[in-house]
Amino acid sequence: SKITKVSFKAADKTAIYEVDGFNASGAHSITLDVATGNVAEGTPKAYDASMEASAIDAGTVLPPHVAINAAFAQTGNIATGINSWSVVNQNGKPIYTVEFHDAQNKPVSIALDAKTGIAVK
Repeated sequence: SKITKVSFKAADKTAIYEVDGFNASGAHSITLDVATGNVAEGTPKAYDASMEASAIDAGTVLPPHVAINAAFAQTGNIATGINSWSVVNQNGKPIYTVEFHDAQNKPVSIALDAKTGIAVK
């Protein structure tokens, strides 16, 4: 099995984790609602060799808490809370996108190289 996306979203007093991936039998997705403990499986899709290009090597990316801290530092410490984060393969490179909000509840989005934690444009 290979992972293509991991994401977290805080909304409506709960947290949702989503994981997408694939294996020889096809593409699969799982959603976990932290508040209820409910796990929902998405509709499976047939395997396609092009899926291989979107795979993330989980052993080479930073743990989420490290990426979040690196992204927070990039905000100039104006972020007051986290809205979401995700890691996906973009153009052959794993990228974390972390969205915070500031004191006025305006979104602040930071993209990082998922291997190094360095900001990307």
